[in-house]
Amino acid sequence: MTQPAEAGADDPAPVIAARALAAPATVDAAARTVEVIWSTGARARNFVPPLGPILEELDMSAAAVRMDGLRGGRAPVLDSHRRGGSHDVLGRVIAARIEAGRGYATLKFSRAQDVEPVWQRIADGTLQSISVGYRVHRYEQITDPATGQTVHRAVDWEPYEISVVPIPVDPAAAIRGEDAQGSPLPGVEPALSQEPPMPETTPAAPAATEAPPAPATTPTTTEAERAMPQTPPTPPADPAAEAIRAERDRIADLGPVLAARRAIGAAAQARARGEFDWARIIPRWQALWSELRAMRAHAAEPLPRPHPQPSLMDHTQLFAAWPTAILQPETLLAHDPAAPTMGLAAALSLPAAIHPKPDGATATRLARLLAAVPQTGSISAQALRDTLPLGERMPAGRGMLWLLKTGFLRVMPG
Repeated sequence: MTQPAEAGADDPAPVIAARALAAPATVDAAARTVEVIWSTGARARNFVPPLGPILEELDMSAAAVRMDGLRGGRAPVLDSHRRGGSHDVLGRVIAARIEAGRGYATLKFSRAQDVEPVWQRIADGTLQSISVGYRVHRYEQITDPATGQTVHRAVDWEPYEISVVPIPVDPAAAIRGEDAQGSPLPGVEPALSQEPPMPETTPAAPAATEAPPAPATTPTTTEAERAMPQTPPTPPADPAAEAIRAERDRIADLGPVLAARRAIGAAAQARARGEFDWARIIPRWQALWSELRAMRAHAAEPLPRPHPQPSLMDHTQLFAAWPTAILQPETLLAHDPAAPTMGLAAALSLPAAIHPKPDGATATRLARLLAAVPQTGSISAQALRDTLPLGERMPAGRGMLWLLKTGFLRVMPG
């Protein structure tokens, strides 16, 4: 029975996993490229948050694999899936395809000095393993009729990087080789040289029709050894298979780690709600305000500020009785009958604490502004600004404000 299952039902982010594969390598040294088989979809044990340890199988049909990431020419070739910095990028994927249930790709390696040691290991066959990093967007759960195990089959998944790794997982896919004529050969797991098992040499019982045996002789050492029952020698263990088995056991042991991570997250959320929730923060602020209000209530009245020097007067006190308004384009301006008699040059020479000078407004520009205001009647701020040359219109607004504050102009009711 097939049961569809969304990848990470508790987490909307796609599942990210990696599988490793191995085979002998033949490279194009001039182009620094190598063709690899990055997946056959074979079943393998994998640890996939938030599902935990699962038996996973990849659907290698063209409809199930999102290939845009590998075919775009920007997918990275990484060193053992590390993504800590730019030095972990060994090259990029320049071509990728699905063919006959296998994923093929052409990798191009950088000529950077820090990539050269990895490239040399691939070229001389020391590194023969490839691993693909991918995101699973949807699983279907199926039951293996032979074993009864639940298999998570990825029916919508997306490879996004290929890594060079030291330990393979899927021996049916890897860096591809070439024959002497240059035609590609499928990647296979490298065979280990081993002695064939010795045949059983225990003598069989003579048949009734056989000729009588030769006269018995004293057996030599070799004959005695041959007469003893022989046990076929145990073939040597495959280091790659042992490494795969150990890695699968390690992944299976990560279940408690996942539970501990969830417990730590729950504890952090509980502390955040208990210490930093608005229901806790607002009473603290209110208590602080009450404390400050009580301190101000018991404090002595501040003494009035002395002003021994008029040049150091407080702006807020100097203009406290002045009305405040926003200068709009339609604001009407007119000459103030009570304008200072000192003139613009004298007003501009006053200390900045009394009349701060407007930025970009010189005595000439201010005089031009003042001359553009009609002697009788009024003019809008926009019309006054338009009387100036283009280069002087930007600081015109600050000049008008300064003329209003110093009493040369006044605002007329609109």
